[in-house]
Amino acid sequence: MVSRTQKDSGKNKDTVLEAVMVADNDFDIFLNHKLYRSHTQEDALEDFFCRRYGFCQDEFDEILNELKQTGRKIITL
Repeated sequence: MVSRTQKDSGKNKDTVLEAVMVADNDFDIFLNHKLYRSHTQEDALEDFFCRRYGFCQDEFDEILNELKQTGRKIITL
């Protein structure tokens, strides 16, 4: 079975994803240190990490927990 997510494809070697909690529990998303989306709500954040990069269910829950605890999560693929 071939993976369709970018996380598993190998194409994004050295890609850096970063999410930062901002006001009103929204998140800014950075892709390779450049702002990709600002003031993203939690459901859209999950969609971004899961659909595009393959961080779903438990993996996304871990990302969200760290964001809520520290305000920032950095992932290097």
